[in-house]
Amino acid sequence: MMPMPASPLSRHPARRLARGFSLVELLVAIALGLFIVIALIALYVNVIRSNNEMSKSNQLIENGRFAMQILQDDVALAGFWGPLEQLEATAVPDPCAVYPGSWTAPYIVNMLTVPVQGFQDGTPYAACGGGLAGVVARSDVLFVTRASTCTVGAGCEGAGDTGPHIQLSNCRTEP
Repeated sequence: MMPMPASPLSRHPARRLARGFSLVELLVAIALGLFIVIALIALYVNVIRSNNEMSKSNQLIENGRFAMQILQDDVALAGFWGPLEQLEATAVPDPCAVYPGSWTAPYIVNMLTVPVQGFQDGTPYAACGGGLAGVVARSDVLFVTRASTCTVGAGCEGAGDTGPHIQLSNCRTEP
């Protein structure tokens, strides 16, 4: 039997022991790793941005629900004056009228009988001279007139409250 010729690796023992990556393989691996890391960072940034936008959207929806609840409560109680007699309006009241100067008896009757007034483009707000805080120019305005649901002197009115009050008896037998 004839002996087999020795392989080139067996002739050079130093080549047989070198089993690491070449410089080209290492650079390719680093480049691929960087692409993967960049893609993951971009994904993370997009998720954070989407989460922030969703949070802002949820806050707007919640604020809208809160505003609608306040409007619903006010409109539901509009015109609630307790067991007062029914009055008839002779004119639409001016929502900008200042108490007590322009609140005459006919004006009060008109105000009691027209509890809700809506104005497009903030028409009465401009005439009121900016008496309403926080109204954006050319926005629609809804004026709701109703009696407060608290008792005078029970602490729910401010100390400087000088407006008109309706005080009804808490007893059914008292007039």
